[in-house]
Amino acid sequence: SNELHAVMQLMLFRYIFPDVHKVGVLYSEKYTGQWYKKAKDDAEEIGIGIIGQAVSEKNSIPALNKLLADINAFWLISDPEIISGKKDLLEILKVCNTRKIPVFSYHEAFAELGAALTISADDYTIGRQSAGIVAEVLSDSKIDEKVQFPAGSHIIMNLRKVKEFGLQYSEDALG
Repeated sequence: SNELHAVMQLMLFRYIFPDVHKVGVLYSEKYTGQWYKKAKDDAEEIGIGIIGQAVSEKNSIPALNKLLADINAFWLISDPEIISGKKDLLEILKVCNTRKIPVFSYHEAFAELGAALTISADDYTIGRQSAGIVAEVLSDSKIDEKVQFPAGSHIIMNLRKVKEFGLQYSEDALG
């Protein structure tokens, strides 16, 4: 996988923004439905409610508008039916910005576009993990886990957005 494990991201959301308890997610059954169900269960275990809305092509914005009244953050995940192009991404960010709902996402480029927090995988760590997997395969070791999530991450908090939205954040998290 090229993305961090959902539990890791949720724990970081909770640590950095302790007042965020209801996170909205748009997902498609085809690409991320199974992921959503697992993330929702994991979130409950750490005290975060995830409210999801399944979408199909071209109905992301109406679905997002339904979610916004019930959430205090939006988690933008990688799903080609949600973000089929730059126009979709910018529209989602614009709608959330207008309603002062912070966006958490998976790629550092989104911080420049207005996401309040991005947590992305560290490419160098992925390279080291890949080398380890190759070594296991070449040594004929039994491989128990078919999917391995990246261990390292980059965290970017967009303080301009955080202050604009009046979000409370953990000062300790900045270290």
